[in-house]
Amino acid sequence: MSLPPKRTYTFDSFVLDVQEQILLREGQQVPITPKVFETLLLLVEHQGSIVTKETILHTLWPNVFVEESNITFNITKLRKALGDTQRPSLYIETISKRGYRFKPVVHEVLANDVSRVESGVEVDLDGAPANPQQAMVTRRIGLTVSIVAALLLLGIAALAGWRFNRH
Repeated sequence: MSLPPKRTYTFDSFVLDVQEQILLREGQQVPITPKVFETLLLLVEHQGSIVTKETILHTLWPNVFVEESNITFNITKLRKALGDTQRPSLYIETISKRGYRFKPVVHEVLANDVSRVESGVEVDLDGAPANPQQAMVTRRIGLTVSIVAALLLLGIAALAGWRFNRH
């Protein structure tokens, strides 16, 4: 049984991880509620298009009566989470009496692509950094850890041999 491909969306310094239902900014998790996450996902999936209030209500609260103020509340929380407090808004455009539009360019990244973004670092499918400089740094760190471990084991062996020969 194979797992579905990992879906993420990227825009500016943000990564929206659909399976984990988390929002990352520069690799750090941004705390948002599940409904605010769903609101952002809906807007991101329709990037550049108007998402009507009716669509938001029917998608986020199917078969439940809720007032439009719930949408406004979620959009306000979402703008705060994105740091979108400027006028005009950088991320979410309000379309008067109709709905909302997500403004930035969004890139969808699937795990079966050549690389994906993990915690703000682009990596190959095997988890190795896609950037050659990052790969070199990763190899150097691994080599350094190996050398330190070998020296530590050698020191322990020498100490054990010295104690054994002393008696």
